[in-house]
Amino acid sequence: MTEQVIRDSYDVVVDNWNRVRLKDLIHETETICESIDKMIKFFENTEEYEKCMKLVYIRNDIMAEYLSQKLINEQL
Repeated sequence: MTEQVIRDSYDVVVDNWNRVRLKDLIHETETICESIDKMIKFFENTEEYEKCMKLVYIRNDIMAEYLSQKLINEQL
C-alpha cells in the first residue's frame, strides 16, 4: 500500500468505525484485522503513535465483537 492509501484508509476506519456500515463487515474480521495491522506497522515506522493506539483499540474492538458473536452463536 502506498503512503496516501494508508493515510486515507486510516481516516475511513477511524471516522466510520462506530457506524453500522463498517461493523457490518465483522464477518470479514481476518481481512479487516490484517489491513489494520499493516496500517499499525506503517504508523509505527513513521512514529505516529497516537494513530497506532487508535488502530489497536479498533482492532481489539473488532476482535471482541467477533468473539462475542461467535460465543453467542455457539450457545444458541
